[in-house]
Amino acid sequence: MKLVMAIIKEEIADGLVESMVEQGFRVTSMHTAGGYLRRDNVTILSAVEDNEVSRAIQAIKDHAERKKLERYEDKRVQQAIREGMVTLFVTPVEQLLNF
Repeated sequence: MKLVMAIIKEEIADGLVESMVEQGFRVTSMHTAGGYLRRDNVTILSAVEDNEVSRAIQAIKDHAERKKLERYEDKRVQQAIREGMVTLFVTPVEQLLNF
C-alpha cells in the first residue's frame, strides 16, 4: 500500500477530490499553506493499493492538464499555471488503521 499526497494550488483544486472519489479512491483533503510566499494550497491524501498507484497519479495529472487547457481570466489562476500546479509524493504505508 502507498500514500499518494498531492499538494495542489488552491486555484486549480476545484473538482479534483470529486473526480478522485468518482474513480473509486478514498480521499482526504485539507487547506495548507507553504512555499516562499506562503500561498494557499490544497493537500490531498489517498492510501491506495500498490497496483492502483499509477491510476491515482494519472487521475491527478489528468485533472491538472485539463485545468491547463481551460481558459481563465483570473490572474491568480494564470500565475498558478506558470508556477506549476501539483507537487506529488508517493510513500510506502507500513500500516493503515481505521477505528
